[in-house]
Amino acid sequence: MEIPRVGVPDALASRLTMAEQHEYLTRRTMLKGAGVALAAGPLLLQGTAYADGDKVVPAGRHLAFGRNPRTSMRVAWQVPAPVRKPFLRIADGHGGWSHRIPAEVRALHSEVAGVIAPYDQYYLHAEADHLWPGRTYRYAVGHEGFDPASGDGGPAAISTFTTAPARGVPADKFTFTAFGDQGVSTTALAQDGAVARQNPRFHLLAGDIAYADPSGAGKPPGSKPDADHDLFDPKVWDAYYRQIEGVAASVPWMVTTGNHDMEALYSPDGYGGQLKRWDFPGSGPHDCPSVYSFIYGNVGVISLDANDVSYEIPANLGYSHGSQTAWLKRRLRYLRSQPDVDFVVVFFHHCAYSTTNTSTRPRAVSASSGSRCSTSSRSTS
Repeated sequence: MEIPRVGVPDALASRLTMAEQHEYLTRRTMLKGAGVALAAGPLLLQGTAYADGDKVVPAGRHLAFGRNPRTSMRVAWQVPAPVRKPFLRIADGHGGWSHRIPAEVRALHSEVAGVIAPYDQYYLHAEADHLWPGRTYRYAVGHEGFDPASGDGGPAAISTFTTAPARGVPADKFTFTAFGDQGVSTTALAQDGAVARQNPRFHLLAGDIAYADPSGAGKPPGSKPDADHDLFDPKVWDAYYRQIEGVAASVPWMVTTGNHDMEALYSPDGYGGQLKRWDFPGSGPHDCPSVYSFIYGNVGVISLDANDVSYEIPANLGYSHGSQTAWLKRRLRYLRSQPDVDFVVVFFHHCAYSTTNTSTRPRAVSASSGSRCSTSSRSTS
């Protein structure tokens, strides 16, 4: 027997934006055979039994630059069950471990009756701030009953990160890596190995990250993919973070969103899940989470959300109401005025120029798989 489709009716799904789909779903009461339950943050933890801390090991660690990559680093990880008092600790070469920096719990509940069984994910986030530019730090994440700084988890539970060099100081030659369309597979794991061998200072991922939504059309989840529904499996994200941890635990993994990253189950604009999973610098328009910029050495980097201007897959077409384009103009003007910025790198998912508006085959040149840029103060190789 075919499982009934749920969520937005077929006649509406094909012409509603991501925001409109979510508003429709959340305003309706739970109907027999069709419903969506969403929950976030501390509300999900009320009345939830906490796991024994010594039986839970953090996984999926991944770094991201903070708003100022020279003085802050954000660390995110996952736990399979709620834990008490999660924290981050850091240490540099001049002293012991810091105090426990409290971590934020971003709990994500996914459920669509008849399609997605109730599933909870627990993402933890903490920021180390007031750091020294160009310095390498050790760090460890834990919770009550598990503290790697005290020996729990062994040496593998402790990793390192390095902040960006100070502004105005001539940059040494450095490498960063970039690709797009990764997913979870043996090939994707090999890509991570290729990134690690380059020893990059940071990595750019130009959208289509995990492929938890394999259709990529920005449609509500259904029992099977068709013109009005996408498949969606939130557990793919667990596998993705385990896959990249070997690199992303020590290399800032800077991402933007592609069409496969618009997940209609989560508000706002299908990006609610991404806001739980990732730490974005927050330097762009407030309504565009994956739009941001940072300066590393003599390179200015800009991340854009191409879904905002995609006529090919229009689920989020125009969702920023022009704020992304206005911000981009200001940011380019600023970067070009900086005497210590020699290069500007802009990365995003869809093609900047294409001879067709009906095919996803041409990919943005900035998302070329395995691309690499090594820079000095005035040249690249």
